[in-house]
Amino acid sequence: MHSARQLNLQFFKGFHFFLVSFVVLGLSSCITPPPLIEPIIVDSREFSVVSNIRRSKEMVANGRIDEAEFSLREAYALSPDSAVILNDLGYVLMLQNRLGEAQTLLLQALALAPHLLTARDHFSRLLYRQGRLIEANESIEIFIDEFFQLSERERNAVGLDLKKLWENYANLAQSNYSLGFVDEAACLGRELALSSNVAEYAGWYVKLLLANGMPERAAAFAEQRFTARGEGLPVWLMADQMVAYWLSGRVDEAKFISQIIVDLKQATTRDQLFAWAFLNAASSERPLVSGKKRLREDILRPLCREKIGSDIDFHPSIIDAVEQFKEDYCDVRR
Repeated sequence: MHSARQLNLQFFKGFHFFLVSFVVLGLSSCITPPPLIEPIIVDSREFSVVSNIRRSKEMVANGRIDEAEFSLREAYALSPDSAVILNDLGYVLMLQNRLGEAQTLLLQALALAPHLLTARDHFSRLLYRQGRLIEANESIEIFIDEFFQLSERERNAVGLDLKKLWENYANLAQSNYSLGFVDEAACLGRELALSSNVAEYAGWYVKLLLANGMPERAAAFAEQRFTARGEGLPVWLMADQMVAYWLSGRVDEAKFISQIIVDLKQATTRDQLFAWAFLNAASSERPLVSGKKRLREDILRPLCREKIGSDIDFHPSIIDAVEQFKEDYCDVRR
C-alpha cells in the first residue's frame, strides 16, 4: 500500500515536471520571435498618407465632406503623384459640385493609372453631370468593359460592387435616351431592370416604354415585375403601374390601383394628390378618401397651385387629366 502511494507520487511529480516544461517551452517560443523575422518599420510619411486616406473615406461615409477634403489635401501634400489620392480628392470635390477642379484631378489620376476603375467611374459620373453625354457614354463603356475583366475578389479589393455597375448602366441608358438613341436606351433599360432586380430601374424602364408609345408593353412588364413584389411595392411604382394600365386601356385596373394609393397611410400627400386627381379625371364618379371623407380644402389648395409630380411629363394624357381635374375643382374651391 505504501509503495503504491510512493509510485503515484512519483508519477504525479514526473507528469507535473513534463507539463511545466511544456508550458515554459511553449511560452518561450511565443515570446521570442524566430531569428529570421525582422520588425517592419513603416515610414512616418507613408503612415500619415494612409491614415489620412482612411479617415477621409470614413468622413465621406458620414457626410463630413469638408473635413474629408482637408484630410485628403494633407495626404496630397505628402504624395502628389498618387493616383488614389487624386481620384479620392477629385470625387470629394465633385460631391461639392466643384466640377472643374474635380475634372482636373480625375484626369491626372487616369493619366497616372489608366486602369484605376474607381477613377474611371468618378470621371464618367462627372461627364454625365456636366451634360457631356457622348463623352460620358464612351467613358462608361470603358468602365463596363474593364469591370467584367476583373475577378470578384479584385473588384472588392478596390471597392467596386454590382451596385456601381448598375448605376453606370442607368446613366448610360438615360444618356442614350437624352441623345435620342431610343432603341439603345430601351435595350439597356430592359437589361438593367431584369439583371439588377432594383425597383427604381424597373420603374424607369416602364416610364421609358410609356414615353415611346408602348403602353401595352409597359403594363405587361409592370404586371410581371411589380406584382411579384407583393405588399412591399413602393407607392411611386404603384403609380407607374396605374398609368401603364390606363394608357393601355385597362381603365378599371388603373382606377383600382389609384384608389389603393389614395387610401394608403404610408403614401405621401403628393402621391395621394396625384392618385386622387387621376382617379377623379378617369372616372365619372367622385372618389372617396378613406371610404367616406372627401379631400379637405386645405389639401386641395396646394394641388391647385402646383404641378403634380415630375414624372408626368412622360405622359401627356395624364397632364390633360390633371388639367381637367383643376378645371372641375380649383376655380370653384380656391
